[in-house]
Amino acid sequence: RNPRSRMGTVTGLDELARLLFSRAGSPAGLWASAFSANAQAGACPRCKGLGFIQACDPERLVSHPGRSLEAGAMDGSRYGAYLGEPDGQHVAALRAAGRALGLDFTRPWRELEAREREVAMAGCGERPFDVAWHYQRGKSRGLHRLTAPWAGFATLVDREYERTHAGAAGADAKGEALEPLMAERPCPDCRGERLNPASRAVTFAGLRFPELARMPVAEALRWFATGPGAAAGPVAQSLRPLLLRRLAALDRAGLGYLAPDREMASLSGGEAQRVRLAASLDEGLSGVAYLLDEPTRGLHPRDTARLGDLLRTLADAGNAVVVVEHDPGIIARADLILELGPGAGPQGGRIMAAGTPAEFRADGASHTGRLLRSRPPAGVPVPFQPGVTVRAADLHNLRGIDVTFPAGALVAVTGVSGSGKSTLVQDVLAGSIRAGSPVGCAALEWHRPCADLLAQDQDAQAPGGQSSVATLAGVADPLRRRFAATPLARERAWSARQFSTTAPGGRCEACQGRGVITVAMDLLPDVTVGCEACLGRRFRPEVLECRVAGLSIGDALAASVADLAAAFAGDRAIARPLLALAALGLGYLTLGQDAAALSAGEAQRLRLAGLLDRAGGRPAAVLLDEPTRGLGQGEVDGLLAALGRLARAGHLVVAVEHHLDFIAAADWIIDLGPEGGAGGGAVVVQGPPSAVAACAASFTGQALAAAGKQE
Repeated sequence: RNPRSRMGTVTGLDELARLLFSRAGSPAGLWASAFSANAQAGACPRCKGLGFIQACDPERLVSHPGRSLEAGAMDGSRYGAYLGEPDGQHVAALRAAGRALGLDFTRPWRELEAREREVAMAGCGERPFDVAWHYQRGKSRGLHRLTAPWAGFATLVDREYERTHAGAAGADAKGEALEPLMAERPCPDCRGERLNPASRAVTFAGLRFPELARMPVAEALRWFATGPGAAAGPVAQSLRPLLLRRLAALDRAGLGYLAPDREMASLSGGEAQRVRLAASLDEGLSGVAYLLDEPTRGLHPRDTARLGDLLRTLADAGNAVVVVEHDPGIIARADLILELGPGAGPQGGRIMAAGTPAEFRADGASHTGRLLRSRPPAGVPVPFQPGVTVRAADLHNLRGIDVTFPAGALVAVTGVSGSGKSTLVQDVLAGSIRAGSPVGCAALEWHRPCADLLAQDQDAQAPGGQSSVATLAGVADPLRRRFAATPLARERAWSARQFSTTAPGGRCEACQGRGVITVAMDLLPDVTVGCEACLGRRFRPEVLECRVAGLSIGDALAASVADLAAAFAGDRAIARPLLALAALGLGYLTLGQDAAALSAGEAQRLRLAGLLDRAGGRPAAVLLDEPTRGLGQGEVDGLLAALGRLARAGHLVVAVEHHLDFIAAADWIIDLGPEGGAGGGAVVVQGPPSAVAACAASFTGQALAAAGKQE
């Protein structure tokens, strides 16, 4: 899909809103296309409807802030070095502007005042200056005098970037070289509203089109139901029921905090699925098969019931709704449950039980039955101390909050979707640690030392290509070195390269170390078959003669994580990362398995195992965003045990979570809200699970209290 597409494009809200403004807007007379940023009739001429432009970022241009602008501050790029030539015309023009304005540009960039930086980068408009340009080119020397305005270094980069990108074929080589100096900036003409001036000026019931597009769904629903939008004239009344229906469908899907102008690429997987579900609900289709993979991803327990209502409505309309889920609230509302197992990977793939939720609750041997019967485990109080305090966090919808994250405890940051959880943990806390200075907050106060940051966000994906489990687990290199150290390998003067599937030397060149060959079938899908040259073992026969612990390198890549950890128990560099994988329930994976073949849950746990393995004795901040995504109950228990060990070792362990069992087992909860979007960003309650469950104002507390009463 187009990464810049808006949420309204999927729901049809944008189409209805354009019709509304074209028919009932004031002044009238514009076609509906005039309110589309994707149409020439409506797009802002400056940014072509994108809402942003590419502009030079002074912080990227100034690569050495400890130097002055005429002494190499900009020599980090080829074009920056050209602009900053001490004998060049541009530095001479800067000096002339500085003399005329009483500004000193001989000091290092980091010591310049704001006014001096503005003049250096943005220039002085059309005011002319007398420039004396002393040049030297080889043996040729001379003096040029001219009267010219000073445009500014950033402006010069912008002009060159625009010139080199003006052709129909796109940027030339020089334009491509300028890309690292550029950054997205809001369009100065439309200020990010994407439309031309005439379209931006039209109002309906006192509201402009961009203002309606930025309004959260829940607020827009109230505006059309009981606010100014409800008192519109007869022309608007014909469209109002359609708008209300589509807005209500989004709100029922737990998306009331989103704005129709929100880019689809910025939505989580669960949010994108619920947007499409809401659109399907509005269309009133029947006889459709809906196949959903964890639609509760990123959804607070408060909104799970709404999603269940939406799925029930689709099913009752005559559709087939098949959901892969771990959430007990959704599972309990199913008409039919299929439980696969008994384990994962090679140990799974069989139907262990099938039936209704009542039948599963009565089945004492069923994992799903235990999940439906159980209540969230209560966390055991542990001693902990303050780790870090974030002061006046105000990024996005955060309301200038002060939050202290304890060290030595498992901390869960909770709240409804859009309440500011990821902003607080990933953008503010992790961002400030990475930058070494406050980001999105006034200050970051450490109460205990922190030597490392291990951060994982919900959007991280496992690499594709030839990445394997061994590569991502960090055991590929030590494994190759072990085989290169065997007597036979030393006798043949082989290095670790001969035991790599990604480099020529020892791998089978017929399949390039993949063990399989992809056969193109023209109009049919490609077919993958085993390599006949190496019989799927990936290496040349002579390489497979080298053995460690009775295994060849081909055997090692075909072995499971658990088996290889046992075989290399005496090698800490290999066994320790593999044991971390096994502890998170990934012992069934094979070392040579392609990363692209991993499920979302497997890929996430693989990354998490790397984080857990890296967090050794040094105090670290381990910051996770929904680590339970894609995990079953047994895997969640293993995750809690692993994170608990990190916390007891004194690390700062913080997880953004919606999983009720995870939240109930945490040592400390920081609950944000009370709502999402503009209604969130405040600390509702913080404390141990018992204190949060006792807070009636907390939706997380209500969910904990309700779950505690279930048998």
